[in-house]
Amino acid sequence: MDFEHSLLCCEEYISSPLVSGVAHDDDDASVSSASPSLSSSFVSLPPYSTMPAAVLCPDEDELTVPYLLTKQLEYKPDDSYATGLQSNQMLCEARRNAARWMIKAHVSHKFSPVTVAMAINYLDRYLQKSFTLPWKSWMMELLSVACLSVAAKMEEVDVPALLDLQIDGLEHLFQAKTVQRMELNVLSAINWRLRCVTPFSFIEKAISQFHINQHLKSALMMRASELLLGALAEVEFLSFDPSVLASTSLCFALEELLPLHSDKLKLSLLNYIPLDEGKLRSCYILLESLIVDPVNPSSSLGGHTKSPLSPTTVILHCEGSSSVDNSRDYHYQLSYVEGLGSQDECASNPKKQRRV
Repeated sequence: MDFEHSLLCCEEYISSPLVSGVAHDDDDASVSSASPSLSSSFVSLPPYSTMPAAVLCPDEDELTVPYLLTKQLEYKPDDSYATGLQSNQMLCEARRNAARWMIKAHVSHKFSPVTVAMAINYLDRYLQKSFTLPWKSWMMELLSVACLSVAAKMEEVDVPALLDLQIDGLEHLFQAKTVQRMELNVLSAINWRLRCVTPFSFIEKAISQFHINQHLKSALMMRASELLLGALAEVEFLSFDPSVLASTSLCFALEELLPLHSDKLKLSLLNYIPLDEGKLRSCYILLESLIVDPVNPSSSLGGHTKSPLSPTTVILHCEGSSSVDNSRDYHYQLSYVEGLGSQDECASNPKKQRRV
């Protein structure tokens, strides 16, 4: 089955139209696929086109760090986009909520964190080209579902039906045909360039070259992924290149999980991914401001923590909460993982124990 056909496949068991779960007075808030507002508000539907082979099957040289460093800016929104978002509080919050919903969905559907990073990248690249639209909540939700759906089809083996993808946390429920039309809008806006460079493009390679056991590599990947997802949801990090985000999050993970060896491994990391130290320092300071301090949790984003530090990440829904709009609805709990190596390798550094 070719890519275009799988992207637009019919979900036969959805036999009746789905409508918004919340009533609105605005006529254009309807989620019916027959709504004319979809074609008028978003970019026009593109004609079918052949998927470039390079998008689906990267060349071998794309697996090298130097190549990724040269390509990362091609998939990164302009700095003016981040500045514009920060000056538009309503759109900035809508974008943050969209990213948090994607994080929640990735846990529910057991998606790879890479899928979330790709989906957020698609969303930002689309928003950059549609920044001046009169964005409403249903429009952002539809865009979020479409971006996550496309990313899942690129990255995941098992992709849920479009109806199942729309988990709790959205105010609207969209027909499969409506989401498919929005997928085409997204594909057109980003020129079908789907195999984007994300922080995970760098972090997987960086961890693989560390001379540590596989358990520790897995632990570092889990913790760095947790930090990255938290950062990708925040507008302030849009100004940093994927390589900078990857290196910064990995430095944090090394300090937390391998404090006795972190200096040596960080030096190895910076030699492997050569970056501007000033940018790394700025990103480090910003990321540090988002980390929950176990000694004084109320001083940082996330509100509170419950469990001791370890590398497996579980996003927990706080009791009594039903929306992703509240920044305190979720916190990251790091549950215990056995077999991480010797106590010396994983020696705890209380000054460096941080949590998202």
